[in-house]
Amino acid sequence: MPLLVLILPLKVEQISPDNKLALLSLTLLCGAITASISNIAAGWLSDRLFARSGQRTAQIAGGLAAVLIALAVFAWAHSPASLIGAIVLFQFTLNMLFSPIGALLADKVPHSVKGRMAAVLNLGMPMGTLMIAALTLPFFTSERERLIALAIVIAALVTPLLFTAHRQPNLEADASAPESFAATFPSPTHDLAWAWIARFSVQISGAVIFGYILYFLQDILFQSEATTAVSPDQALGQMSLAATPVAIVAGLSAGFVSDRLMARKAILLLAAGMVAAALWVMVIWPNWPVTFAAYIVFSAGLTAYLTIDAAIVTQLLARSASRGRTLGIMNLTNTLPAILTPALALALNSASLSQSELIPLMQFAAVLAIIGALAATRIRTVG
Repeated sequence: MPLLVLILPLKVEQISPDNKLALLSLTLLCGAITASISNIAAGWLSDRLFARSGQRTAQIAGGLAAVLIALAVFAWAHSPASLIGAIVLFQFTLNMLFSPIGALLADKVPHSVKGRMAAVLNLGMPMGTLMIAALTLPFFTSERERLIALAIVIAALVTPLLFTAHRQPNLEADASAPESFAATFPSPTHDLAWAWIARFSVQISGAVIFGYILYFLQDILFQSEATTAVSPDQALGQMSLAATPVAIVAGLSAGFVSDRLMARKAILLLAAGMVAAALWVMVIWPNWPVTFAAYIVFSAGLTAYLTIDAAIVTQLLARSASRGRTLGIMNLTNTLPAILTPALALALNSASLSQSELIPLMQFAAVLAIIGALAATRIRTVG
């Protein structure tokens, strides 16, 4: 998140200040296409390794090393072509790391605690938001310093998993769960298909906000508010800092309550409503206090939604022997929105956002969040 939400837009502005929206959108688009393909490939690879050894840690270790190399390549990029190439490399390596980590929830965590474990895993998003806030502090005066700090944090957080993952035993197959995504997806009413549609619809909002929030602050909000005493990147840091604890509480609460009540779909509906409402408010009242509050609500709703969604999907995949690959297919709900959103921005054909261009993007995302909530109600085998 710090790389794509903060560091990349700032670098794009340095490389192409007069055409920053187009270059950012094209860069995000190429990265998202790469992520879509590499996540499935990485899931397939992790399934092969898991079938042989019962573990996925070898791929996690290789993915970590590759991500750190990709961050160094990004630092050396100083032209549009090299920047796009660096993001393509980063997305490939990130998914090689991310895919086997995500599969651990299905490998090792019993259904009775999947909600709370998914909540812990989904702290990744608000903690990533907190890292954005940290990297906007005056202590970090250059892109190089921010990238070094980011690399250190990534290595420090992933490395312990390499020594602990094998200690948790793998789950035995659950005969009540669907055998595979491939076998069930063709049915339009099947639970996994509806889960895919639900997550895809809500993830559009994340792609809109996290992809363009900095430029929204720069080109719309602060253009008309002379009283604001902070720069747009500092404002993003303040928003991220305030949103993080709220999102953490929302995600943990959603996970624990869903485990206790086994009523995951009701929480999904509430969280999707929060996402949609926050988007509409940011469009209708584009001023600093309202945007600040709406961003907090948005982050909390999206974190809670993704927490419960992860618990539902991994519960449905408990029997599958190809859950890494299947999660790669499910994770197209992360990458396809990241393709669709910059493609729409490119279709607007403008170098900077204006109110008339932002409204259709935000409205589109808000409507899809509601569609995602409705799709979640069609899941039958999880309460």
